[in-house]
Amino acid sequence: MFMCFLSSKELSFNLTTSDSVTNYSQMNVYISYSGLPPIKCNFNSITGETKCEPPTQEITSVINTINLYENTLKFEQIINVTLINLDKTILQINSTMEIGGSLFDQLEKSKIKISNGSTSLEILNVFPNKISFSLINLPSYSVGDFVFSYNQIDLSIISFNKKFFPYITLIEPTIINTDDAIRITGVFFDEGSNIYIDSFYNTSVPISYQINGPSSIIIKADTVKASAISGMATILYGSSTLGNSNLMQVGFTLPIIRGVGYDFDKQHFFILGSFLIGPHATTLEINGCAISNSSLFPNFQNSTMLVFDNPVLVFDSCVLKCSQSYSLPYQLNVYPELKIIDNTIERKGGNIYFSGVFLTEYNLKGFKIYDLWIESFDKSFSTPCKNNKQIQYIGNQYYLMSCLFDQYLDQPFYLKLNGTNITDSKLLVSYQPVTIKSISSTFYGIPDKVTIIGNSLCPKPTITIGGSDCLNPVFSTVVPPSLNNQLRYDQIICDFKSDVQGINITHSVNITCEQINSYSFDAFLYKLQIPCPSGGSPNKECFGNGQCNENSRTCECNKGFAGFDCSIIQPKPSTPPIPKINDTITIIETSGTKFDIGVVQIREITFDNIIEKTFNLTNLKWNLQDQESEFKFIYNTSINTNPKNSGDISTTIIKVQISINNNSVESQQYDFLGDIITILPNSVKYQVEIQNWSFNNHLNSIQLIILSQSNSKSNCDDNSVSTNILKYGENSIRTLELTLSNGQTLVGTFSNRMKIDDRVLRSKIEILPNDKLNGIPLVNGDSNNIVSVITINNFQKNVIIDPSFGLLISDDINTNDNCKDFPKWKIAVIVVCGAVGLSILFIASFFLYKQFKTSLIVLEIRLKLKKW
Repeated sequence: MFMCFLSSKELSFNLTTSDSVTNYSQMNVYISYSGLPPIKCNFNSITGETKCEPPTQEITSVINTINLYENTLKFEQIINVTLINLDKTILQINSTMEIGGSLFDQLEKSKIKISNGSTSLEILNVFPNKISFSLINLPSYSVGDFVFSYNQIDLSIISFNKKFFPYITLIEPTIINTDDAIRITGVFFDEGSNIYIDSFYNTSVPISYQINGPSSIIIKADTVKASAISGMATILYGSSTLGNSNLMQVGFTLPIIRGVGYDFDKQHFFILGSFLIGPHATTLEINGCAISNSSLFPNFQNSTMLVFDNPVLVFDSCVLKCSQSYSLPYQLNVYPELKIIDNTIERKGGNIYFSGVFLTEYNLKGFKIYDLWIESFDKSFSTPCKNNKQIQYIGNQYYLMSCLFDQYLDQPFYLKLNGTNITDSKLLVSYQPVTIKSISSTFYGIPDKVTIIGNSLCPKPTITIGGSDCLNPVFSTVVPPSLNNQLRYDQIICDFKSDVQGINITHSVNITCEQINSYSFDAFLYKLQIPCPSGGSPNKECFGNGQCNENSRTCECNKGFAGFDCSIIQPKPSTPPIPKINDTITIIETSGTKFDIGVVQIREITFDNIIEKTFNLTNLKWNLQDQESEFKFIYNTSINTNPKNSGDISTTIIKVQISINNNSVESQQYDFLGDIITILPNSVKYQVEIQNWSFNNHLNSIQLIILSQSNSKSNCDDNSVSTNILKYGENSIRTLELTLSNGQTLVGTFSNRMKIDDRVLRSKIEILPNDKLNGIPLVNGDSNNIVSVITINNFQKNVIIDPSFGLLISDDINTNDNCKDFPKWKIAVIVVCGAVGLSILFIASFFLYKQFKTSLIVLEIRLKLKKW
């Protein structure tokens, strides 16, 4: 006895026995659902009719049991019952239907039957929660009532209350020649509908066909041939009552593209497909996706692959032409993509240079492929990047490009490429790092404005000096004081309380831009509290010939006066000097007298002043590295500072930049690291850099020996000039004036700061005593010698200093050559407070020449670079 019921309904059945059922009046009937306690059923002992309540909870098995027992007759029996759990959800999925429920996988597939009217439908798949069956052969006029049966027992009618829709499952063949008929298989076909074939080169039109049963359509070969369809196409069935079917793709004749690609290693563009060559392929061309003035032909071809040798590709649709047959356009997905940002930009804006692949901006039809945008990191700002330009096609699909972003954005941002059907690509654009040219000084304890000059400064920075805020920054662009240079720089002026302790040390300047980009520079020095130079009778500031600049504590001389204390009369301007090259010592000759100034020696010493190695600089070979103008030159030379270790030769590079103030009347102001230096008319300023000194020990220091001397061609007997040294604080030379009794004065000015390993430090220059002159080259016992020395602690990379020299001649110059003795020096030295730190100084050699057309003066300033 097989019993099958729906689990959602009451179980009702009749029990029959071999004898009279009334004999079992005391029989108990229970049903046991899987995983649940037994439930007593209602049993009628007269008719045998039995009714059991359905399960109140979810069952775990389709096989359940009914238990019968009667104590008096000692009768007991177990009957298996199959329960089907249908939830009556039903869906059309393409050419199939699905019925929902549970525990279907415990049923026997062969016993399941689903029918619609007189049509039995094929059971396709049985899953735990659904059963799928085919709609093939079901007429289009069918209603949506499906009978569900199990083991020949009809259990339920499941109704589909929506409209069926037609669906194409198969088209044969998929590659259609002109002599082929087309068979279309699917569901819900009828005579009153249309078949449409749509291709790239043919307008969609209805095609005549024949119905071959409710699930099959035949398009005859003559109809196919008459349609003249070529290339890839789609077929659509349109029902007048049920709507349109899905689209199915087929290929007509030749060719068929299945895929394209580009091999960057071999630089080959290849097309994969079918029927790419054959008896009908008299020509084969590719159009639309390569930049060319004519059709491109493959370098290699067979029936499944075409290879083109490195065409310049563009994102577009490609069409293959084979005789009179065309493929369906194939979208060549060579997506434009950004690869590298090739530079950083200044914060005031500029061109962004970038490279990438497939960056042709327009296709061959003139349609724009992509756009370039500037997008902020948080996506709150977006604007086009202007003036997109192709600079160069590099090859192998790579382009070098540029676009203009002329704004400042106070947060990180991207260069973004996007377009229709293109995957976005973007690269982070970086601003150029902030660089500092100079930072002005203040007096400790006196609030003042600080001027910062540099490149790529941001308009809205956060600035601290030594940890103290520099407030209210104001941004602008300026041309700072600079000899023979009109370059524009960024400038920020902010309010500093000058409250950071440490008068003699360098303080860190921190500039934060875009809230995340922080730049730190050891560059701020306080001004020293020194008075302006004074003298004369009576004693006056600046000898009464100028005004004291309280900000810099230097004299600003009235017209006709010069020198650090304005004590030198300069009534007549001279003519701009002309540089020449002969040796390493600066030589200035006037009327039988010459001044020699230069660095003659560099030596490395230990912490207890023992000399370990010495380099004489009087016979170096100098090279002209660059000549920017007739008033600006750069020379270089090199020495091996590690000669003991041949396996690790260390070359120290010395660079000298010579600039001339060719203004014969006016002095010029020059900004060196925030120190404003006055450059006299017709004088020479030079900047010296030493790179890569190899120390024997990290405790060692360097001493630079600077020689200044005069030699006379006359026998002048004049001892009227005295030696004066003015000191302010510690012994650091600021300005050196060497004046002969005949009125000739050499003026040397030294910056009070230098740059060492990217740190700005206060410089210190001292006079070497006479008992320390042994071993110094060019020291002449018959001359008046002044030797300056600079001691520098250990450094890593480089050092930069910036001195200047000029010659002043007074009205009463004495040209008498009958003097017996050489005239003595008048020496005036400004000494300023300074701290000896990590520092280095090198005074380079230079020469200038000028001959005045008068009977009194012949002036010659020579920078001699030794004849080699």
